[in-house]
Amino acid sequence: MRRIAIVVAVCGMFVVPAVAAGADVVVLQATTTSQTQKGKTVTFIESLRLGRKMIGVDRVVCKQVRGTIYSCNGLYTFNNGTITVAGRVDPTKQNNQVRVTGGTKAYAGAGGVLKLHTIDSRRTRETFVFNDG
Repeated sequence: MRRIAIVVAVCGMFVVPAVAAGADVVVLQATTTSQTQKGKTVTFIESLRLGRKMIGVDRVVCKQVRGTIYSCNGLYTFNNGTITVAGRVDPTKQNNQVRVTGGTKAYAGAGGVLKLHTIDSRRTRETFVFNDG
């Protein structure tokens, strides 16, 4: 599998992939725009920014598995494709990490991790670290 590099082209709303060696990192700020809860399932949508530029959105569905632990699946949508993530998170902790499980179009074959750092109740710093998967 090829390595995925994310070269940021802050031109419109693009995150442009390129082939490179080693892990590649992209840091975004996510801001919750809507959230709903039904029973033990929480669904939320976030706007994704790179600096001041909006570059995409995500939709995440989390189901409580025990205590404060949730099993989450997310779909990150950009102009040039999508990235999927999955894993367990504990929203009471400031730092969590989930797996990058794949993608479409420019992100086909994506692997690595997504590191989540809670800034406040609405904002998260989200760091994609891409590798061979």
